[in-house]
Amino acid sequence: RKAGGFGRWTGDWLSGAGAGTRPRQLADGTAESQMRATGLPLNRDEALQDRVGRLRYRGGLGLESTNMRCGGLSGLEISGGGKKLVAMGDNGRWVSVMLQYDKNGDLIGATDGIMKPIKRAEGYDWPGNWRDAESIAPDGNGGYFVAFERQHRIWHYRTPPKDPFNSVPIELPGPEDVS
Repeated sequence: RKAGGFGRWTGDWLSGAGAGTRPRQLADGTAESQMRATGLPLNRDEALQDRVGRLRYRGGLGLESTNMRCGGLSGLEISGGGKKLVAMGDNGRWVSVMLQYDKNGDLIGATDGIMKPIKRAEGYDWPGNWRDAESIAPDGNGGYFVAFERQHRIWHYRTPPKDPFNSVPIELPGPEDVS
């Protein structure tokens, strides 16, 4: 299990089969992954600390998956009025969770975890580091632009009828003077 910069892991399962059971196969041929979230304090040494100067800490989460291919998360995007987190795993996985808040609006958990492998653009082979995404940005129509490191490029995942996680991306041309 890889922490992905989120810290230690304990907590409740978000989705998938129960703990200790095999993930089920999904209709698209991918395996369902179990995910869990843990609330993280601002300061591990002083768990009740909720301020730094005038800034108030509103909550943090540690996320973990049983899928070893998840890797660290990059390009976290909060959308839907703060209700949905979408990110890319370093090993080519979309990760999405619905965020939960308490009555004061503080972040307390996550549900409905989804992890799916990204689709590749035409002409890209699976081997190597082609899937190491570093940033994502919404396109304003329900899809996402994804920027990759190592093999630098930007792919556009447009919205198919149900969700952008199932779309095949289009590679966007880069500036001619940048290689």
